[in-house]
Amino acid sequence: MSDKTFLTALEVAERWGVAKQNLATMRYQGTGPIFTKIGGRIRYELQDIETYEASRRFQRTDTQANVH
Repeated sequence: MSDKTFLTALEVAERWGVAKQNLATMRYQGTGPIFTKIGGRIRYELQDIETYEASRRFQRTDTQANVH
C-alpha cells in the first residue's frame, strides 16, 4: 500500500490562494508542479507540491537569485 498523499486541484488552489483556473493554465503551459491524471481527474502528490514550492523560493525579485 502506498503512503502517498494526493491533493485535488481545488485543494492546491486553496493552499496557494489562487483560482483553480491558474493551475489549469500552469498545466497547459508546463510551468506548474508535476501532476497525475487518473480517470480524467487531476491529482497532485503532496511531495511534488512541496518540492515545487521549495523551488519557487527567492531572496529578491531578481529571479536569478533563487535560494534552492
